[in-house]
Amino acid sequence: MTEIVPSPAHDDGFGSRILPRYRTAVIPEWADRNDHLNNSYYLVAVQSAYTAALRLWRGEPDRERSSSGNFTMQSLVTHLRELRLGANLLIVPRLVAVDEKRAHVFIELYNEDKGFLGAVIEKTSINVVRGRPPRVTNFSDEMRDRLQTVVATHAGAPMPSGVRPVLALNPRSQD
Repeated sequence: MTEIVPSPAHDDGFGSRILPRYRTAVIPEWADRNDHLNNSYYLVAVQSAYTAALRLWRGEPDRERSSSGNFTMQSLVTHLRELRLGANLLIVPRLVAVDEKRAHVFIELYNEDKGFLGAVIEKTSINVVRGRPPRVTNFSDEMRDRLQTVVATHAGAPMPSGVRPVLALNPRSQD
């Protein structure tokens, strides 16, 4: 997986360049008997990019394990077009919302070879302090400010046509 450094805001057919970008490819282990990306592997395909983006946005070094991390609370995959074995995938995550302890990430999954959006994946996560047991904790003021700055920056990137985030940052507050 390779990260492409974001450049000034513009759309190149794969979303806004103000968003980070990651690459991978559909490998045989992820394909079904019809050579399509198996539905259960869409989350696997984006996981490394999701984690790398969160670390980038949180200001954490790539190789160092920090004392806090994230625990995924919700995931939603919306399949738009088939992705096939061998397809080069461009993964474009954006931070759409943050509160005192949660983050909401919207991920565009493109077939880079053929130039189309194959799926969108949403994830919400909660901040935890590592330990036995791990415990939920608020972001530090510095980290929350950093994440809110990222949200504001990403708000300037247009959403792909016909899709929008649907998950709630705090599903318990929806009652």
